Amino acid sequence: TPGSSLCSFCDPGKFAASTGSAECECCDGGMESTHGKESCGYCHENEISGGCEMCRPCTSVTECPCIGSPRPCSTGVQCVNLPSNSHKCLSCPPGFQDSGG
Repeated sequence: TPGSSLCSFCDPGKFAASTGSAECECCDGGMESTHGKESCGYCHENEISGGCEMCRPCTSVTECPCIGSPRPCSTGVQCVNLPSNSHKCLSCPPGFQDSGG
């Protein structure tokens, strides 16, 4: 029928941010989405994702620096494990400033 379309959920690890998206996009490494989402969220500090997949439990500190000691991010700052045995620290919480370290 003219003007009709068949919609389907994006697979886990993918998202579609706008109405009428022709394709689902992969979440970045360290992030995930369940099926049918319009955005991605960060994995927990004891999980990792290579992108375009769901978060999975870490297998070692080498794979997931966020579970190491000492912790690589300041207290109160979320640490996100990234592919290639790396990590990133998210923004400082309200009431704190980034000292550039």
